[in-house]
Amino acid sequence: MEVEKGSKRNHEEEDPADCKKARTEDDDESLVQRKKQFFEQLQLASHEPLRQAGGRTKCSVCQQSRKFFCYSCFQVVGDPTGIPRLSLPIKVDIVHHPTEKLSKSSATHAKVLAPDDVTFLDYPADIPDYDLESTVLLFPCDDAVSFSEIDASKIKRCVFVDSTWSQTKQIVQHPKMHRLRRVKIDSRKTTFWRFQRLSDEYLSTLEAIYFAVVEYITATKGRYEHEVDNLLYYYTFLHGVIQDFYKANRHKSFVHINNYIDYNPLEGKGEQASESTVESTQDTSDTNNTNRSES
Repeated sequence: MEVEKGSKRNHEEEDPADCKKARTEDDDESLVQRKKQFFEQLQLASHEPLRQAGGRTKCSVCQQSRKFFCYSCFQVVGDPTGIPRLSLPIKVDIVHHPTEKLSKSSATHAKVLAPDDVTFLDYPADIPDYDLESTVLLFPCDDAVSFSEIDASKIKRCVFVDSTWSQTKQIVQHPKMHRLRRVKIDSRKTTFWRFQRLSDEYLSTLEAIYFAVVEYITATKGRYEHEVDNLLYYYTFLHGVIQDFYKANRHKSFVHINNYIDYNPLEGKGEQASESTVESTQDTSDTNNTNRSES
């Protein structure tokens, strides 16, 4: 379920030929290097607890078998020691379309890692009456503004949409959503591994949340000092799992995105995974496109 960033362009459905071109133009070393540079500058908690986690574990709440965390209950499964827990400077509401599987939503990472500041809301039943002065909606449109263009200190909550792009258009027209002021984030290219037929500027929901909070901190404090890098804690680990699996199994092809795997030697971090785990991680059904940045 992936999201777009802020935009000034009309959001009509792209021509499939244009979409294919946009998704493959970041070829060869450029995609690999871009991902490497981005991940290397993050300041993250150690992934060692995840490497040592072993197999699947029953969630203490729902008793379902899960790996690393329960996407239904938003709970860490197994020993939580060493798993970061974040406090965010702004509340994050995620309006989730109920037909989209939570198991495929990158946004669940944010709820697990910052449970006191992130709220999942089912569309349309759970949408509250928002305070229009202190709440904004991350959504690309002609009148969307960046946090740096407003008094961001007055903003206490940012709403995100977690759905397919076609569902997003419906959600943002809901009366309680339509009234919200729109904000955007700077244009960036995704590092997400799940295939979508749109531009590489369509971010995953989690990426959109991360960059929005980063830009909010920058606007309110004047600089960003890696305060919320751990929002990408699970995301970066799972990226490593996929990379190491395909490096170690070169007879298998990663067919979802051209040139996504960096076929340099394994880094020796022990991020081993079964084929079923890797396949479920890169499932192609997660294609939410709400926060694309085109500004």
